[in-house]
Amino acid sequence: MRTALGRDRAGPGRAQCSPAHASPSENRPECATFARTRVRISMNDTEITTILGKGSAFDGKLTFEGAVRIDGVFSGEIRTDGTLIIGESAQVKAEIEAMTVIIEGEVHGDVTASGLIEIHAPARVYGNLATPSLEIEKGSLFEGNCQMQPESGQVRPEPRAVEPVAEA
Repeated sequence: MRTALGRDRAGPGRAQCSPAHASPSENRPECATFARTRVRISMNDTEITTILGKGSAFDGKLTFEGAVRIDGVFSGEIRTDGTLIIGESAQVKAEIEAMTVIIEGEVHGDVTASGLIEIHAPARVYGNLATPSLEIEKGSLFEGNCQMQPESGQVRPEPRAVEPVAEA
């Protein structure tokens, strides 16, 4: 199995997904594309339980178990011990706390992950990050501060200071 970090985790009953399986005519629901990399989502490991699709909008507090993918517009607060996937078409303005956060779209707000944060092109992230593991792909944008901490202790990022505008 290819993890989101590109490592092989093949095991019994776990088929590999590869570009050879990327044929549009082949329907392989266990394979998904993240940042132009074929990965296999094992329904036992990371089942996407909810999708906020492209063209949809939600304002409020989102808490969930498992994995959620956002491709629409979301503003508010997101808290989970699972995985949050922010798709390429997503626009998110939220304070986020999760185990794993995978970003391909636009995020405004602080992101805290107890496991890892992945930022894949063409992502745009405006806010502070706190995580023990961070991956930023070439072609993505990150404006903010990053605090790396051990996996055992979760530390929240400090709010960004707003710089006063000088008057002429």
